[in-house]
Amino acid sequence: MNRPVVSFLSLGCRVNQYEIRRFIERLYPLVDIIDFGQPADVTVIDTCVVTRTAERDTRQMIPRARRFSPEGLIVLTGCYVDIHPEPAREIEPGVVVFPRDRKAEIPGWIAGRFDLGPLVETAGAPPLWPSAGRPPLMVQNGCDNRCAYCVIPLARGPSVSRPPEDVLAELDRFFADPVAEVVLSGINLGAWGRDLQPRREIAGLVARLLDRTPEGRRIRLGSVEPETVDPGLVALLGHPRLAPHLHLPLQGTTDTTLSAMRRPNRTGTYLELVASVRAAAPGCAIGADVIAGFPGETEEAFSDGLEFVRRCGFSYLHVFPFSARPGTAAASMKALPAEIVKARAARLRQVAAGLRASFLAGQQGRTVEVAVEETGADGVASGMAGPFFQVRFPALAPMSPGLVDVRCVRQEGDGFAGELACAQKPT
Repeated sequence: MNRPVVSFLSLGCRVNQYEIRRFIERLYPLVDIIDFGQPADVTVIDTCVVTRTAERDTRQMIPRARRFSPEGLIVLTGCYVDIHPEPAREIEPGVVVFPRDRKAEIPGWIAGRFDLGPLVETAGAPPLWPSAGRPPLMVQNGCDNRCAYCVIPLARGPSVSRPPEDVLAELDRFFADPVAEVVLSGINLGAWGRDLQPRREIAGLVARLLDRTPEGRRIRLGSVEPETVDPGLVALLGHPRLAPHLHLPLQGTTDTTLSAMRRPNRTGTYLELVASVRAAAPGCAIGADVIAGFPGETEEAFSDGLEFVRRCGFSYLHVFPFSARPGTAAASMKALPAEIVKARAARLRQVAAGLRASFLAGQQGRTVEVAVEETGADGVASGMAGPFFQVRFPALAPMSPGLVDVRCVRQEGDGFAGELACAQKPT
């Protein structure tokens, strides 16, 4: 019997990427795995619903999967399925839906469908997408917060932490492969450990992971909610095996808006946190998410918020127009006119572009540590700099994933063209 052909598509967050990678690790000894967009016997789509745009992308990808594979099976899982279970089944005939509590069954279901025999746990996975050289390592899932705009707790459920021994063992497996850096990920990453007995703190886990990280490799923190960043975590930010980068979701830019959003942080404490990070790790890149046009935001408040964003001096800013999500408190609030939301998002992006330009100008001529991901046929290697921007540089020979010092010579789009400052670091 021919081996079944399976394709995967991950939409949304790094946790989805991690889950897909785990599916692949269990299946790839028994099936042929291809990129999404080619004919397949099974197409697995891990969906997203965090915004209307993400929801639209999910709905569009399902008919595309059917066009690529008219006779193939389509498996849907992820947040869209848990928020819209019936519509998920009705987008295309014959779609197989796996809600959150059955998600882990997908590899076994595929094996049973094609009579592949028992699955064998394996380490490693074929490099099918750009995150292969910088894979996410999920340490936590779910969220106990109830921010007024956010549907994710309804889809993901309460916060659940992985035992530290499991996380440490998986980090060892990642670094047994040619991996330059591992990105710690979670739905509310900083909440790791709060549900464990005894209670743990994320800083303690990060410290143990850094001790296990070999020379020539590093860890990067994923998005960390500001109220979960304590002095212990801040103190680790200057560690040589931790990327100098911290993403601190902001969402609202004034205290009035943050209160309406039911966010636990306020602008004063946020600004203090930003200052403490910069004192502990000078040069650390700090990014954030901001929602534009939240219900009830006045023009005066928006203008004050723009000034607050400038004061934070972000290295980058992700701007999202407010998107009412089903089942959230904000969905019942009186929305601002669409043209105002759109205009405010554009103004925020303009400020963000200025901050980004200033940040990148400050990198000119600096030597940064780059996590090499690949070397092209043209002999140009590329990877992610510690302060979170892409760098391309001529390689003396094909380079395996690892860390290398590169001098930023010339800005190139949103990153840099560079030149090797020294040989690749030993691993």
